[in-house]
Formats: sequence, structure tokens, C-alpha cells
Amino acid sequence: MESSYPIKDIPAFTNLAWNPDGKSIVFSGLVNGQTDLYEITLRNKRVDQLTDDPYSEIMASFNAEGDKLTFSTDENAMKFGRKFGHYSFDIAVRDMGTGETEILDIFPGANNLDPNFD
Repeated sequence: MESSYPIKDIPAFTNLAWNPDGKSIVFSGLVNGQTDLYEITLRNKRVDQLTDDPYSEIMASFNAEGDKLTFSTDENAMKFGRKFGHYSFDIAVRDMGTGETEILDIFPGANNLDPNFD
């Protein structure tokens, strides 16, 4: 069975992350030059914007339980400036229940991309 999920008002998207519960997919959407995270609920095709800020959030991945989402963000680089001459990405973890996000202090100044839970 083939299904189509048009995503209105999000002209470009990438990095799909399937929730292990099979009910939703999180992706990075590009709107007016800004990348944020969005979640589409498959049952009703509803799209919710998870982040809405001037920072880039990319490469999301769920933990095995589906209650945490990790992704790469340039929030600290944008807030506190460049390190080693460039903007870098840090790893963030979002609690899907509360919506709270924590940016981890791991390898500051490096490009921490494509994080995954182990």
C-alpha cells in the first residue's frame, strides 16, 4: 500500500527520523532559508513544528523508546560566536513529552553531526 503525505508550506525537507512507535516521523524542514524540526503524525497527517528559532536543527534521531530525540544544532555557536574560525554544531537532546531541550557540552567547537542513541 502506497501513501502520500503532502507537507504544506514546507518546500524542502531532509533527514527523516521514524519514531519507534511507528506513529510519527521527525524531519528537518527548510522554510524561508531557516531549518527547524517538524513532526508529522501519520494517522492524521498533522504536521507540528517542534522548533521555531533562528538556529538550525538537523539530523534528528529517536532513542529506542521514542521519548527522546537527539539532533545537531548551531544554537550555541550563534549565541556565543565562532570557535576556531567557524560556526559549529553541538548535540542536543529533546524530551518529547515536555518539549525541553538540553544542549550537551561535548567536543566544543567541533561539528557534532548525525547523533544517535546507543
